[in-house]
Amino acid sequence: MVAKSYRPVQRDQLFLMDQDMREWLPKDHLVWWVLEVIERIDTSAFHQQRSRRTSAKSVAGQRGYDPDMLLGLLVFAYCMGERSSRQIERRCRYDITFRVACGGDVPDHTVISRFRSEFVGAFTSLFCEVLAVCAQAGMVRVGTVALDGTKIAANAALDQSRKESRLREIAEQVVTEAAAADESTLEDVDEGPSDQTGPQMGTPTARAMAAREALAQIAADRERRPDPEVAAAERAVKRAQDTVDEWETKVTTSYERQQKARAEGKPLPGKPMTHPDKHRGLRQRRERLEKWQKELAKRLADESERRGNLTDPDSRIMKERKGFGQDYNAQMVVSDDHFIVMAEATNTVSDRTLFEPMMAKAQANVAALPPDAQGAPRTIGKALADVGYFSVENLTCAGPERLIALHKSRELTTPRPSASKTSQQYRDRSAILAMEDKLSDPANQALYKRRGATVEPMNAHIKDLRGLRRFAMRGLAKVDGELKLAAAATNLMRYATTMGTVTT
Repeated sequence: MVAKSYRPVQRDQLFLMDQDMREWLPKDHLVWWVLEVIERIDTSAFHQQRSRRTSAKSVAGQRGYDPDMLLGLLVFAYCMGERSSRQIERRCRYDITFRVACGGDVPDHTVISRFRSEFVGAFTSLFCEVLAVCAQAGMVRVGTVALDGTKIAANAALDQSRKESRLREIAEQVVTEAAAADESTLEDVDEGPSDQTGPQMGTPTARAMAAREALAQIAADRERRPDPEVAAAERAVKRAQDTVDEWETKVTTSYERQQKARAEGKPLPGKPMTHPDKHRGLRQRRERLEKWQKELAKRLADESERRGNLTDPDSRIMKERKGFGQDYNAQMVVSDDHFIVMAEATNTVSDRTLFEPMMAKAQANVAALPPDAQGAPRTIGKALADVGYFSVENLTCAGPERLIALHKSRELTTPRPSASKTSQQYRDRSAILAMEDKLSDPANQALYKRRGATVEPMNAHIKDLRGLRRFAMRGLAKVDGELKLAAAATNLMRYATTMGTVTT
């Protein structure tokens, strides 16, 4: 017997649903606000190449989806922390907010995935457009900005990394297999020509191409960031070679001039010179050059092999809080009111070389923003960076005024340990002393302590609220586009939170 005090459960009850989906959600809901922002910004870059309506149920000749709809859906999905194209498709079917975002025309997950992949280059303009919308509302205070980087996992496994020697073997394997296939075809001419590849040619070919790309990345890394011992030996060889060239020119010129004077019966000009091959000073310098050339060869032989990843050759093995991972280094410049003014994915392991290019790009983004409330153009006043960006070059390069920590100690007034007299830091000690003086000012100390509270929460928002702990795409260009998409969504959510008039 059913108790009469319970509410009845009537799953067969008929309803009259609202015919206008604008009545499904309140007017101040986040989805309406995101779609309004998409209507306000310039989306012409997304219309230059319309994405075809390709799905498991598509029909040839069917019209494509509206790029503005797909862009609005994708931005709203990232605002809600949903990045999986399959989950976005599922929520378009069963989640009323996503159904409103797609206008009831549910796109297949392949359409969403292709749209995100095809238009990664346009996400840069999207990021700048969204930042301008926030600035027009009186936000994006850039009197002080903070710079920091965070490691985000690549769409590649760490165990797919291989040493250079193994990558070369993989790259050469397909050549050997192709030659063997050609020989077998020539020997078996009675069966006629065949346009089919061997059953195992596809995967090795793809692996060989990935191995060659990984080797090219390693070569570029070695040129950009050589091994310190090898670089020192190369500099020594160059100095020794320059000295030998100088002495050879001087000794040879003097010897030939004296030989000419002797042939003409004239007095010898200067001290008598021996043949260059027998000149003691020149011979000593040639021996020194040979010694350094052997040392360079030894250091090159002893240099540890670098590694490349077969799945995503652009990614790098990077140090994380707990061990190592196959990652990208996501750099962000954040304003004092927690808006991301610049975001860029890099495969540079260290932050040290990224300060100047990141600040230059941040300044360009800020200069393109509308004027502030007083009508003055926006400029970055001061930049804050931790010790990971410390270098003499970063202390003295062009750009805004800066505060860069000189060590990891929480006490900024602690002097930096003295450098070796042979190091560049010792020779440019004046720049370090000037930064020490800046950091000893209590006002600058209080300002620098704002760095962690400014940029690190945005790192957390990108990872936790946007769900970007692992990139969905592969390759540096696509990864950078996805980061800018997540940064644009983060700025939109920050705008909505600041306005306080949007519900989710």
